[in-house]
Amino acid sequence: MSTYKAIILCIAMFCCTVAVETDAIVTWKNKKAYIFKGSEYIRWDINSGDIDRGYPKSIGRGWPGLWDNLDAAVNGSNGKIYFFKGTKYIRWDIKKDQMDAGYPKQIKKGWPGLWNQVDAAVNWGNGKIYFFKGSEYIR
Repeated sequence: MSTYKAIILCIAMFCCTVAVETDAIVTWKNKKAYIFKGSEYIRWDINSGDIDRGYPKSIGRGWPGLWDNLDAAVNGSNGKIYFFKGTKYIRWDIKKDQMDAGYPKQIKKGWPGLWNQVDAAVNWGNGKIYFFKGSEYIR
């Protein structure tokens, strides 16, 4: 079984975005999940349970300016996706399908109270985003 199929199986079985051998997973209102691993990503159709044709693709070609080997990503439910790597983050405009001007930025400057680095993030869907580092979390 491929890594991506194992990831999708986990998501389907547990109905959540579980990071099993992935760098980051984000979902959009278009019922697509974007699963990032190393220098590639796939687009998974949540309704059909299938990987869309033509995937995996290179992150650099599909997401210009975005890093490989991400630490975390989260859909902010504000039309933006936030990608984290090391001490920096990128804000991605979903509608324009591009990185916002002026990014990347330092996490500490854009997210006061958050650690310098994050391991994972999830939007709980109730207006709250949870960030994880090791065994700790911040809401």
